[in-house]
Amino acid sequence: MAQSGEGEAYMLTRDNLESKRLDWQHHWAKGIAGNHLIHPTIPLQSIHAVADIATGTGAWIRDLAMTTTWPAEKPEFFAFDISADQFPKNDNDNNAADIQFRVHDATQPFPEEYTGKFDVVNIRFVTYAIKAKDLQAMVKNIAAILRPKGYLNWQECDILDAWASPVTAKARALVGIVISERLARGLTPSMATPLVKAISSSSSAKFPSGMVNPMSWTGDILRIMQLQTISTQDHPEAVVRENTSAIIKKATSALLRSGVERRRAIAAHAGSSEAEEELKTAQDMSDFADSFETGNDDPGTSVWNCELTWVVARKAVIKEDSEDWMSARRGN
Repeated sequence: MAQSGEGEAYMLTRDNLESKRLDWQHHWAKGIAGNHLIHPTIPLQSIHAVADIATGTGAWIRDLAMTTTWPAEKPEFFAFDISADQFPKNDNDNNAADIQFRVHDATQPFPEEYTGKFDVVNIRFVTYAIKAKDLQAMVKNIAAILRPKGYLNWQECDILDAWASPVTAKARALVGIVISERLARGLTPSMATPLVKAISSSSSAKFPSGMVNPMSWTGDILRIMQLQTISTQDHPEAVVRENTSAIIKKATSALLRSGVERRRAIAAHAGSSEAEEELKTAQDMSDFADSFETGNDDPGTSVWNCELTWVVARKAVIKEDSEDWMSARRGN
């Protein structure tokens, strides 16, 4: 079983079982979004190049390339991930022939060839993969590869956006365990608020003091255009109603198992007292995962729901040096 690399924040494994779970999760997430792969306010006719960040199996961009009816020439498709372990192995079988898969860590600047290239950059569900200290840099790097007037299409949900019905002791304990694992890996307890702040403060332009009009469309900056929260509870799409609880349980089980392996790996290189403590915690987490997966001691926790936060931001027009800073307009 391939684990995430040492020092990575990623809380899951990279293997065939996890790849299948990610593909299943993709169809569920698409259902939450009303079967939209990109936000309906983003005009298809403006899209000539698309990037998918933290692509995993490429499920999102493969679906986009295969099912979208484009009003003009088909765009270029690029998929980036820090690891190639889950990239499609056979382009023809995975509808990936038109997609260029690239290994890249989005917390680091992209190669210059991608600067200002993409009309849409998509990111989804990196809440368990990006350290809090790297979020601002990641947003800045993504802004750099967007063309002026290009769109950022970002969806997230995490454990603080999920709830069990009825609320039980096991459900409360589960949230506590996942949050502690997030903090141990340097992640934020919740993603939506830090993400909005990071996008809103993404400007890389250098304005003289007092020279920024917050109502103008100036500078190299991302401006949030849509901020949507979508609940799975009583959702009209059958794929959402029928699979939400199972998706959350499977994802949570994978997180718990990953936490167990992480602590056992720490114990293997620790002193005797620390190793004993880590192994005990690992065993407690393993026992909890067994209990959670079977549900034998807490049958009431049978239904889970969540909320998905969907953020759409647009990159500003970069003003010319000779242009008066007050004259820039939003543009289409």
